[in-house]
Amino acid sequence: MVRKSTKLNPRAISKLKIIRPLTFTLAFGVIGLAVLAVSRADTHHNVLESEKSNLQGLAAIKSSTEASDNKFVEFGASGLDPDGRGPTGQWPDGFPAYDTVADIVTDGSIASLQSALNSLGSSGGVIEHPGNIPAVNLDRPTGPEIVVRPPIGQRANYTTSANPRSSNLLLAGWMASRMLISRDINNSGGFRTIRNSGWAWCEAEKNAVMLVSGTYADIEGLYYEVVYREYADPGLGDRGGTRGNGNSSSAGRGIQYIVGSIITGTVDQPPAHADTLQTYYDSYSFGNIYARDSVLWPSWDKMYQGHGSALPEFDNVYVVSPTLSRQAWNGPSDISFFSQPYHTTGNAKYTNSTIVGNSHPGATLQVSNSEFYNTTRDGRINDQGGNTNLTELPVPSSAPSHEQLDIIWSP
Repeated sequence: MVRKSTKLNPRAISKLKIIRPLTFTLAFGVIGLAVLAVSRADTHHNVLESEKSNLQGLAAIKSSTEASDNKFVEFGASGLDPDGRGPTGQWPDGFPAYDTVADIVTDGSIASLQSALNSLGSSGGVIEHPGNIPAVNLDRPTGPEIVVRPPIGQRANYTTSANPRSSNLLLAGWMASRMLISRDINNSGGFRTIRNSGWAWCEAEKNAVMLVSGTYADIEGLYYEVVYREYADPGLGDRGGTRGNGNSSSAGRGIQYIVGSIITGTVDQPPAHADTLQTYYDSYSFGNIYARDSVLWPSWDKMYQGHGSALPEFDNVYVVSPTLSRQAWNGPSDISFFSQPYHTTGNAKYTNSTIVGNSHPGATLQVSNSEFYNTTRDGRINDQGGNTNLTELPVPSSAPSHEQLDIIWSP
């Protein structure tokens, strides 16, 4: 089955009007689905506290005298609100379809995988890799798009934590223990580029990070239909984001695209710091996060933290602040889903989205064709029209079960 390509064009992002995908209706109650064995690699974080949420569900609205307006959103209740936020089978532009017959089948070793990447460097194509990919740097010669996937139908049996340091390289169909795109050249070698690389159709492990970073680098990371079902353990810090570092002669650039994904945060306690997504870069660098058709849960500190003049753009996204999320909430001062950037006044664009909770009083939100609940304490919203104040907290889309994802992503 060939999926429609829907990757955002980074050069046209500011002008692109994104159309919501058709709602994908999941078939529940399918009798006789075989439960595939899931082999999960150990993470490099210490497990400090196990979560007790129902990993197959979504959220419920409950009451509490401690929470804002005596209500909060609880992660983990059963049900489904098919609003087109989350996996529907979206696939990035230019890459061969997932079920394309492999050009090369490796022997399962990393040496064999690297050899296959070298062989397809000038032509592009599909590599089938029947083995795990540990925390290694995957390089390939400059060339067209390459997909690296497990054998068809065996996604759940494999784990990847690789670092694709090359452009046009997609790791698809994996159980992901780490999703890192990085080009750190330690102040030598000049400006380096990674474009159009990342992950698609992946189930993320509990403590998996998703980070785009680089020193004197130009980096663009893709995260298409990445699904988390658990909050990360205390100690993880930020779930993910973009990091760029540069100097007066060579800037760093980190851009992250999140499409059709469900991203959970980190459970932690003060004085630790934890955001679900964060953009950080110095004064000579640039970073940003674009998200659409996704559900973004908060961490105990923020859902999004912006440093510098970052302008995140969200379309058809459900976001919730820690105040209204029982999983992450830590008290009355924990109010923001979006912070005031440190170096500029900054703002964030929300289109066709559901905004649940408070924003930092210093942040400016550009809100268009969206619904919001108790968005800011002082009403600092740049209302572009079509907005509706919610009378009750809405329920976000579910995190599909493994078996449901098999249906959505079935070749």
